[in-house]
Amino acid sequence: MSIKKFAMTIAVGTLMTAASAGAMAGNSGIDETGSQWLQEVMNTKSTMTRAEVKNQVVMARQQGTLEVSNTTYPVMATSNEAPRSRSAVRAEAIKSVQSGPVSNLYIGG
Repeated sequence: MSIKKFAMTIAVGTLMTAASAGAMAGNSGIDETGSQWLQEVMNTKSTMTRAEVKNQVVMARQQGTLEVSNTTYPVMATSNEAPRSRSAVRAEAIKSVQSGPVSNLYIGG
């Protein structure tokens, strides 16, 4: 290998290493910001008691300024369908597998 080729190989390798380091540094900033935010939230002490917060919710509800209108949390979904037996669900699953994949995106077993 000539000196010129050797120098060019070193230059290209150095350039690629610098580009990779720059890309990694750019990506780590996003992750670090998320981690910092989570740490701040976890380490922030509340200045209000649970009773004070509940009182504020009651007051806001009475004044009509509460943005969330549901009074029960979490909201439970209701079904109008009759419950199916375990054997019916199993038979449906077997039939689904036998008829082939529903989606090309599903790769599970």
